[in-house]
Amino acid sequence: MKIKHEIEIHNKDGKIKDEKTITQEMKEFFGKRAAFYRKRSKFTQESFSEEVDISTNFYARIENANNFLSPQVLGSICKSLDVSAYDLLQSSDEAEPVSRSEAFEKLKTKGEYQLDTMIKILLYYRAFFCKEDDN
Repeated sequence: MKIKHEIEIHNKDGKIKDEKTITQEMKEFFGKRAAFYRKRSKFTQESFSEEVDISTNFYARIENANNFLSPQVLGSICKSLDVSAYDLLQSSDEAEPVSRSEAFEKLKTKGEYQLDTMIKILLYYRAFFCKEDDN
């Protein structure tokens, strides 16, 4: 099954976001989450960049939404912070990881528009990080 790449994600006012806007929002979101977990683990940007074997400048650019990272660097960050990729990518209003049952309870409180947007974002991430099956 092929994944459709033309997913429309809308702003709250109903306007369709372009790919550049979506990519920038993903960079900003990930940068904030990475900074949160880095600080929680008592790392400075310099000490953490040494831990994951990347330059301090590159890591600072990730947190400041100027760079995005490869799956290998994402894996190194997750390992060094002892968090899953899910923890880094979950909702920004969640400071701590939640259990699966807690996540489902939170989803029950969301409206149709919010759920639709979350599904579109997840499909976008899947298309971005996973290769399509040729079958």
